[in-house]
Amino acid sequence: MATNLPCEFSLDLLICNRENTKKTLNIEPTGRICKRRQQIYSFIVDIEEIDITPFYWDIYVQTSNRGDLTTSRLVNDNYSVFKKLRHVGVRKAISTKNGEFIRYLYLTPSGGVSLVERKPSQYETSTYRLKEYTAFMFYHLFYKFLPKKTVWLVHEKYANTAQDNGYYFFKYCYEKDPKKRVFYIIDRRSADLKYLEKYQSRTVYFMSFKHLLLLLEAKVIVSSEAKAHGYVWRTTHGIFRESLLNKRFVFLQHGVLGLKKVHSIFGANSVNKSNLFTVSSLKEKQIVKEYFGYKDDEIIVTGLARWDELFKEAPKRNSIREVLMLPTWRPWLDEVNQNTFETSVFFNAYRNLLQSDKLQNLLDDYDVHLNFVVHPKLKNHLYSFKTNNSRLNFIELNKERLISVIKRSDLLITDYSSVAWDMHYQSKPVLFYQLIKRNT
Repeated sequence: MATNLPCEFSLDLLICNRENTKKTLNIEPTGRICKRRQQIYSFIVDIEEIDITPFYWDIYVQTSNRGDLTTSRLVNDNYSVFKKLRHVGVRKAISTKNGEFIRYLYLTPSGGVSLVERKPSQYETSTYRLKEYTAFMFYHLFYKFLPKKTVWLVHEKYANTAQDNGYYFFKYCYEKDPKKRVFYIIDRRSADLKYLEKYQSRTVYFMSFKHLLLLLEAKVIVSSEAKAHGYVWRTTHGIFRESLLNKRFVFLQHGVLGLKKVHSIFGANSVNKSNLFTVSSLKEKQIVKEYFGYKDDEIIVTGLARWDELFKEAPKRNSIREVLMLPTWRPWLDEVNQNTFETSVFFNAYRNLLQSDKLQNLLDDYDVHLNFVVHPKLKNHLYSFKTNNSRLNFIELNKERLISVIKRSDLLITDYSSVAWDMHYQSKPVLFYQLIKRNT
């Protein structure tokens, strides 16, 4: 990697995670060329020696001119480097911490150079790689020449759930015409398989041979998450990932826009761009046009598929009043260990709230039960919030559907989860609880 700087500038490399923790890499340049009053610096960095924690670390260049600091994102403009990092980056991964994590460089959709440390996927093995290549060869030698109807593939988060907009869209398609080749992709170990028992003829196990063939054949991907969730999440290479990214994509959305900035993730110029973007109102359509960069004919106002379920009869509650507390995802806490999670501002704020005497007294005074749910990406830390409050229930989403909890809840407390819109759609009250990090 190289960067051009005026000759009088000095230079450092920085890495910064998504929680804005910065570290300076004390590395001396290995070369410097002065050309037309510019200097081209080069560095050699051993990424195995950098002290980082999961998950994402962006790389920056910090320049100094007589004490004035300027920080700029390191961006790649070399095509050969692009090919290496875009498609075979994980093959160059380094094992760290006794093989528990892998670490490698990758390029963001905007071309920024970043470093990632994560746990290796169970599907990043030679066995699965052999299955992929066998399916790829079989498809191109025989399968693609057989007469077939158009295939649509539907999935949700990590292809591991059947309780969001993807599931209800698939259910609608199947009940209208079970002969249509609309398939639901789900992990065979998912706790939500029981919801697909009536649709077994159109249910396909994630990363099975049939899934790989259908992935090559499919004309359209329909999902409430990024279409990359329909393949091995976070891999940076593979013939099937390339095939998936080239498919037409209908984005059902996970929630309603307006509370989170996700235009860089799902924008019209991002790797997750869609051919049809569903929204729930004309106001939301305007947000998608203005901030995401989509055209009028690429956006459709339909509402969320799961909302039809909200007005069906709710489960009986025996007159118990229930409040749902649901904080949303924190990307900087992805796959961190228990110690890191329990030292975070996020964890301590919610633990202190759940364990407070004031909350206990309020629940007692108003005869209310509080259901606490965390985002699926933080589910392994749910019971870190332990408390002796008898009116507090910790709900695991693999044991109970979130939509069922929403339907029977009388009030929602959240920070900025889009579940707020599900409650608002039912004309139920919402309280927003914000974390304020005070300077001491």
